[in-house]
Amino acid sequence: MVTFFADLRRFLPRGSDGPQRYTVREHATVDDLLALIGVAPDADLTIAVDGEQAARDTSLHEGAEIMLLSPMEGEPQPQPPPARRPRRWKGEPPDGTLRLLEQDPARESRRSHHLDRGAGRRRSSAATPADAGSSRHYLLKYVPKGADPLGPDNILVIAPGVLTGAPVPGAGRHSVGAKSPLTGGFGESESGGYWGAELKRAGWDAIVFHGVSPTPVYLWISDGAVEFRDAAHLWGKITGEVEDAILAELGDPRIRIAQIGPAGENLVRFACIANELNEVAGRTGMGAVMGSKRLKAIAVRGKTPVKIADQPGLLAIAKWVSGTMDEKHRAFHEFGTGAAMQGKSLEGGMPVLNYRLGAADTIAKVDAIAVRDQVRVKMGACYACSVRCKKVVHIEEKEEAARAARRERLQGSSACGVRSARPLRRRSAVRRTGVRVAGRRWASISASTT
Repeated sequence: MVTFFADLRRFLPRGSDGPQRYTVREHATVDDLLALIGVAPDADLTIAVDGEQAARDTSLHEGAEIMLLSPMEGEPQPQPPPARRPRRWKGEPPDGTLRLLEQDPARESRRSHHLDRGAGRRRSSAATPADAGSSRHYLLKYVPKGADPLGPDNILVIAPGVLTGAPVPGAGRHSVGAKSPLTGGFGESESGGYWGAELKRAGWDAIVFHGVSPTPVYLWISDGAVEFRDAAHLWGKITGEVEDAILAELGDPRIRIAQIGPAGENLVRFACIANELNEVAGRTGMGAVMGSKRLKAIAVRGKTPVKIADQPGLLAIAKWVSGTMDEKHRAFHEFGTGAAMQGKSLEGGMPVLNYRLGAADTIAKVDAIAVRDQVRVKMGACYACSVRCKKVVHIEEKEEAARAARRERLQGSSACGVRSARPLRRRSAVRRTGVRVAGRRWASISASTT
């Protein structure tokens, strides 16, 4: 029996679904079977025979169970065509500098300045697509040795990547950095969605927060205009209520909001910062640092396109990515990163029971295909990204469709031994309080969902 996964389902006989039975000659190999099915000899795919990863020359036996999967992320991929060499300028171009916003909520003070292009490149070069380099630089510059991570000497740095906001796939991320209250060392986390691109469109490349506000506040950035606003009426509320209140107060539904929930307010050391309700900077306790500054939220609205030094070169890369989707990442476009779960389990790379095991026989009950078949309504993506990780699901008929959007980091479900797609809805309740239940790339669960 042959089971086709993700984009390889295109080889199913017309009108068929589920495992298929094929007849091959005696002593046939996987290659012979693939030829019978119509898979090209040079097609890039992962093969499993009887639950074990197999090569194309593996011999088949009667009753063999074969799985055909898309290639796993991390395998070498052909490189896109090189971009045109950027134009060389004499002196700095007018729009070739990075614009930094520094805020002190205690004094409600602000200062902005420009970084030279070379310094910006050095800080960001090792941290794309989000700019963790700025966090490292300003932590070393401003935070004294022995500083309390939840005290006024710590800073909070939020920085989109160099390409964030540009029309190229994957350019929708931003980095959040500070001294971590969880580890006492360098803390950094990333988030996707649209918030980082909105900040770039508002004209800012990074924000550095200093000090501690005496009362709860939120920051409102509208293009070049920046102001602190009272957030006493928002303190103690969960994320959805805060989102609704700020959008109503500012009167623009296109505003993007990053915020903390009650977990961050109460300095839970693994609290996260959520933007657009279902995107989170979830590692190292950045939500607790934001809460220690009594900064409830950052609302951003930008209307200026991000300027690109070599627009034709960048657009050529974007065109290459979209033009090779069927060949390279159609499975992730159709199913999100959950398309890799079956393969990761075969490799022994799943964080089952917090890495006590590397595989589980229940993966098929919680992977992206199970979610599609049981609860998925549609798919969503971050800014300009062709890998659609978001699943819009509907669990209960009385639940509003607008609140059904949940970014399910499906791989995290295996860490708690979840055996069905439906219990994943409990994670949304955890997230509303501002606690991250799973990190990127199959990280272990950090808070119980049961």
